[in-house]
This record gives sequence, C-alpha cells and structure tokens, in this order.
Amino acid sequence: MANDAVEEAKKKRKADLEKYKSREKGEIKAQQDRLANYKKKQATIEEQIETFNQHIKNIQNAVSTWSAPYSSFTSFKDSFFTPDIQGLYANDISENLNGLHKKIKSMTDYSADLYFYTDSIKQNLDNKRDDILSKINGCNNSIEYSIGKINDMNKILNSL
Repeated sequence: MANDAVEEAKKKRKADLEKYKSREKGEIKAQQDRLANYKKKQATIEEQIETFNQHIKNIQNAVSTWSAPYSSFTSFKDSFFTPDIQGLYANDISENLNGLHKKIKSMTDYSADLYFYTDSIKQNLDNKRDDILSKINGCNNSIEYSIGKINDMNKILNSL
C-alpha cells in the first residue's frame, strides 16, 4: 500500500512537472514571437537610420556649399567699399551687396537649424534602436531562463 502511495505521488509529481514544462514551452514560444517582432522593428529602424544618415550627408554637403561662399563674400563685401570709392551708383551697389549678403547669411543660418533638427532626429532614432535592442536582450534572457527551468524539470523527471 505504501508503494501504491509512492507511485501515485510520483505520477502526480510527473503530471505537475509536465504541466509546468508545457507552460514554460508556451512562454518560450511567446518570447520567440516577441523576439521575431522586435527583430523586424530593429531592421526597420536600422533602415531608417541608414536612410537618414544619407539625408544628413546631403545636408552637410549643402551646408558646406553655402559656408565657403558666405565667408569669402563677407570679406569681399567688407573690403569692397573703401572711403576712396566714389560714384553715382555706389549706394545702389552697396544695397544690392547687402541684400545678397543677407540672403547668403540666412541660408547659412538655415543650415545651422538643419544641423540642430537632424541631430535631434538622429538621437531619437538611436534611442529607438537602443530600446528595441534592450527588448531583444530581455526576450533572449527570458528564453534562456525558461530553457534552464525546462532542463531542471527534465532532470527531475528523469530521476523519478
């Protein structure tokens, strides 16, 4: 009779372990599904970052196109009208030069704004990527933990 009770306890223990094992396998499947979803998001973000990096290069090229003429034009404008230059059209020329100078300066200022906004967007994309990578690591850790629990249960089952 004691043997029957022991056998019954082993069967119950075995059934409980199988149930827990099944639950852990379900958890692993859920984590693997989340992991696949996060990896898709990671690929999308990496693609967005790559595309955005190309936009940044284009903006940097545009900025460098404007910054050199601005500085050389500024020095030209400053040295163009000296006290010895006289003439009927000096004021008109000066107004046109000042207008052109303002336009070039506004393009240079606009370029600086572009730098600010692109840095902000780039930081946001990098943060998204870091968040996804953290979630991927969390899924991997959870999967490893569940596999460890299943292995422990298998050892117990094998010893019964």
